[in-house]
Amino acid sequence: MKGNLFLAGVVVAALAVTSAVAQVYVEFMPPMKRGNRPYTLLPSGAGTTVYTANDFITNPNVDPDDGFVVAQLPFPFEFNGTIYNYIAINVNGFIMFLDGPNVPLGLVG
Repeated sequence: MKGNLFLAGVVVAALAVTSAVAQVYVEFMPPMKRGNRPYTLLPSGAGTTVYTANDFITNPNVDPDDGFVVAQLPFPFEFNGTIYNYIAINVNGFIMFLDGPNVPLGLVG
């Protein structure tokens, strides 16, 4: 009985210390919630590319859950001493710099 009571006390103490709040570091200014703004359509016309869910693939299949789309940059971009001309955009919003127009084989399903 004492062992069970002690275990329950340890679990309660551990839950009391644990917090559900995540700390987000921002380099320049604290994040701000922006609201009460009207909805605006994505820009369209010359020079604008909008990708749909069918554009995100993991070779050779469309994968709207974990897929990538490769985009050519309009300028050479130097990062960490290497010049890149392409990026792979993940459907979740992450990007990866690429040397060429192909996503590395380790990332395709």
